[in-house]
Amino acid sequence: MKKLINNFAVVKLSRRQQPFFLDTLAKLLQNGFALEVALKTLELLLPQQKSVLEQVQKRLQAGASLDLALLPTGISATIISQLAIADVHGNLQQCLQENVQTLLVRQKNRHQIGNLLTYPLFLLGSLGTLLLFLRFEMAEQLPRWHWTANQLWILTAIGGCLGLLVIIQSCWWWRATTLQRALQKTHWPFVGPIYQNYFHSVILSGLATFLKSGLSLQEVLQASQGLPQASLQQQLAAEIQQQLLQGQSLTQIVRRQRLLSKEINVALGLGHTQLQLAAEFQTLGQIKHDRLQQQLQNLINLIQPCLFIIVAGVIFGTYLSILLPIYQMMKGL
Repeated sequence: MKKLINNFAVVKLSRRQQPFFLDTLAKLLQNGFALEVALKTLELLLPQQKSVLEQVQKRLQAGASLDLALLPTGISATIISQLAIADVHGNLQQCLQENVQTLLVRQKNRHQIGNLLTYPLFLLGSLGTLLLFLRFEMAEQLPRWHWTANQLWILTAIGGCLGLLVIIQSCWWWRATTLQRALQKTHWPFVGPIYQNYFHSVILSGLATFLKSGLSLQEVLQASQGLPQASLQQQLAAEIQQQLLQGQSLTQIVRRQRLLSKEINVALGLGHTQLQLAAEFQTLGQIKHDRLQQQLQNLINLIQPCLFIIVAGVIFGTYLSILLPIYQMMKGL
C-alpha cells in the first residue's frame, strides 16, 4: 500500500481552496454523503483540482487512513491530525467546520494586513527611489561623506555577525522538527504569545475529543503517536511518553512544556470524570482560541503605526544623507 501511495504525484490545494474544500466536505457529510461519494462530488465543484481529489480517493481505496489520504491536499499536518482524531474519536463534521473557520480567519487577517501595508510600503518605495536618485544622479553635485576606517570596520563587523546569525538560524530551522519549530515560535518577540495560545487551543481541543471517546490519558498518548509524523500532536505525544518513561510526573511535564496549557494541571487536580475533563478542556481550548483572535487583532492594529515610524526614520536618514556631507564640507572650510 505504501508503494502505491508514494507513486502518486503531489498536488496541493491553494490557500483559498482549502477552506472551501473542508467546508463543502463537512456539508456533504452532514447531508448523509459517504466520504468517498463526497470526494467524488467535490470533483465537480473543483474541476481544476480533480487530480488531487482522485489521489485522495485512491489512497482511501488502498486502505489508507484519513490523515494519510489528505496529505496531498497541502493542508497542514496539524489540521490533518485534528481531522484524523475527530474521524476516529469524535465529530468529523464539527471538526471540519472549526478548521474552516480557522482558515477563513487566517485569510481575513492576511487580507487586512495586506491593506494596512499598502500605503506605508508605497511611501518606503518612493523614499527608496529618492535615495537611489540622490546616490547615482546627484552624486557629483553633492559632497561625499567619507567613512573612517573604524566606522567601516564596525559596519562590516555588524553586517557579518547578522549574516552569520541568519545563516545559522536558517540551517537550524531547515533541520528542526515540527515540535522544535513550534517551541521556537513561542519565544519569538511580539508573536510568541499568539503562537502559544494557538498551540494550546489545538492540543486542548484534541485532548477533549480523545477523552469524550472514553480513552484514558495513557491511551491518548498511544493514539496520538499514531498520527502523521510531521504533526505537532504526534511529536509532542512521543516526547511526553519518553519523559514519563524516564520517571517524570505528568504534572512536572505540563509545568515545563510551553506547548501545554498550565490549566491542564488544575483540571487534572480536581479529580473529575473523563467526560467532565473533556468538557473543561474543550472550554479552555475555546478560551485560548478567543484570546488568540484578540491578540491577533491587537497586533494587526499596531502594524501601520510601526511602519509609519519606520517611514519617519527613513525620511530622517534621507535628510542626514544630504546634510551630513554638506556639514562635513563646511566644517573643512
